Amino acid sequence: MNKSLQYSLELFNSINSNNLCYIYRGCFTQKISDNIISIAEQTLDASQTSPYVRKRLFAVLVECLQNILRHQLTVESQEFQSDSPHSGMLVAQKKDDFYQITSSNVIEATLVPTLRNLLEKINSLNQKELKQFYLEVLNNSTVSDKGGAGLGLIDIARKSNSELFYEFQPLNEQFSTFYLHTTIPHSTTPPPHIEFNLGAIPTIHRIVNEHDIMLVYSGKLNQDNLISLLSIINDLHYGEYDIKKKVFNIMVEMLQNIVKHGAKIQESDNGNPAIFFVVETDNALVLNSGNYVPNSVIDKLTNNVNHVNSLTDEELNAYYVTQLLNFDIDTHKESGLGIIDLRIKSNNPINYHSVPISNELSFFTIQVTVNFKN
Repeated sequence: MNKSLQYSLELFNSINSNNLCYIYRGCFTQKISDNIISIAEQTLDASQTSPYVRKRLFAVLVECLQNILRHQLTVESQEFQSDSPHSGMLVAQKKDDFYQITSSNVIEATLVPTLRNLLEKINSLNQKELKQFYLEVLNNSTVSDKGGAGLGLIDIARKSNSELFYEFQPLNEQFSTFYLHTTIPHSTTPPPHIEFNLGAIPTIHRIVNEHDIMLVYSGKLNQDNLISLLSIINDLHYGEYDIKKKVFNIMVEMLQNIVKHGAKIQESDNGNPAIFFVVETDNALVLNSGNYVPNSVIDKLTNNVNHVNSLTDEELNAYYVTQLLNFDIDTHKESGLGIIDLRIKSNNPINYHSVPISNELSFFTIQVTVNFKN
């Protein structure tokens, strides 16, 4: 069994226990950043967030994404170039009284002292002083557009109206990981002093880095944010057109299975809790989806997967047609066409892993491998 099947539930639980709304880790582009914002919009639309807080939250989110984009583009060393497109990460958390956004990106180690001094100065200023400092930096003719001159960080402090927490973790002599943690209160009143603790975020970051996870999404999946998530995948640059098309089609089937057939913990949830992540190997992409399913269907589901895996290509096509034309079966779910489709499109066996959660539910992970070359 592939290791990612085993740690999918661990990753899912770690994300949920830390009140994380969603995580994106991978190559940040402007298109992908736009889709991340779109997912955030749909998440907030389903909540009780006020327009005032929503506006501030999106403003901070945009600045954090721009900060990652700017620094990502400055990492040009051959020593780190192969890893730099996948080094950034964005995490959104929702607490009782505030939202938190944590961004992470790789920076050159020589920039750490300057950046630390800038952050300390920003944190020492009140709102009026921050506005004045922003204008001073903006009017400074020696400012480099490449580095952003700290305007984004100043803007994040102004729009969040709270202290900027940060941490630098050295990667080697040349590079460090820069974590920036921002709090946005649900009200106009600044939150009380919060002891800064990244918690499980560096651990999650380490897991996704060590296991070459290029994308991870965890949250309540519904038809609206499914579209934005698919858009992110469509904008990734990971291979030839045929491979990209195949991955996209398989993703559609996997995510639709979660939306249509997944189980909720609470009926009031706006979507089915799930995790989806993509692992990149030397010769394949490994797509993983995990979600809750009723225990009453586990045996039927696993038997269906085992049967589909046992068939030859010719038998598989014949079985697909048989199930498609079986009018005694009322639903797509009962026919198992989704599982058959995953097997046909990937041309690989489907791996799965099931973990009992309660008397009613289990966490079921499906793994589909797409080879770069047949």
